[in-house]
Amino acid sequence: MNTICKAISTGGSFTFCWKTGVVSDIELDYRFGVVPIKVNVAEWRSAYPDCLDSELPATIDVLDLGYVTQYGIYTHPCYSWRAERNKMREEEEENTKEYTIVFRYPDYISDGYGEYRVDSSKGETACNAINTAKKLVTEALPFITDPDDLQVIATFKGGHEDITPWEDL
Repeated sequence: MNTICKAISTGGSFTFCWKTGVVSDIELDYRFGVVPIKVNVAEWRSAYPDCLDSELPATIDVLDLGYVTQYGIYTHPCYSWRAERNKMREEEEENTKEYTIVFRYPDYISDGYGEYRVDSSKGETACNAINTAKKLVTEALPFITDPDDLQVIATFKGGHEDITPWEDL
C-alpha cells in the first residue's frame, strides 16, 4: 500500500498521507493560492470505492482532491474534472479490447519439437495487443533476445484461459 502520495498541479506539488490526510513537503507557488494542510481522504475514497489499498496512487492531480486550507476553508474537488476524466477513461476502455495470443517459442530456446505459450493482452487493435504481449514476454524471459523471434500462431478476440488438464493427459 502506498501510504504517501504526491499531489501535483500547475502551481507546484505537495505530499500527503493516505491514512491521515496530513499534508507535508509543500512546494507550491503563487498560482496555487492557499496552502492545503489536510486532504479529505474519506471523500476521495467514497468517489473511488473500488480502489483497493494496494492500488492507491503514488501521484494524483490536485483537482481530484478536497482539502482544508491553512485558513480552515474547505476546497472541494473539481467534480467537473472528475466527470470529464471518467468519461475519457470509459471511452479509452471501449477502444481497448482484450486478445489471446498463441506464440511459438524460437528454436534457440526450445527442444526442437516446438514449444508454445498462450498470453492475453489488451490493445486498440490485435496488432497493438500482440506487440504489447511480445514486449512483456521478452521482459519476463530475457533469454529471448528479440520480440520478433516469438512467432504468432493464432490471435483470438477476448481473454481466454488455457484450461487443458495437462496432468491428466
